Formats: sequence, C-alpha cells, structure tokens
Amino acid sequence: MLSYTHKYAGQALVGERIEARGMVEALGDIKRLVVGTTREPKGEWIRSLTLLEKM
Repeated sequence: MLSYTHKYAGQALVGERIEARGMVEALGDIKRLVVGTTREPKGEWIRSLTLLEKM
C-alpha cells in the first residue's frame, strides 16, 4: 500500500492489521494499493482492524 499524501501517515504501525480502500496502480508485474490519490480523496480510507478488535 502506498499514499502520495501525508493524510494517512502514521495511521497504521508495522504488524498492525488494516483494511483499506483506494485505487490499484499496476507497474508491470507489480500491483499496489494507492490511498490518498488526491488532496481530498473520496471513497479512499484506511482503518485499523487491530484497534477495532481491542474494543
């Protein structure tokens, strides 16, 4: 997963389980999910499943 904007920085830590929605970017054989494709992304988000499990 990748973000071109700082909006999603720090929302998940290494090892944390997340759920995310964004745009798929394909570079040859490599595909990655891009979240935050614009300054005000619509329908793109990240949420912590690890945090939700603790509630």
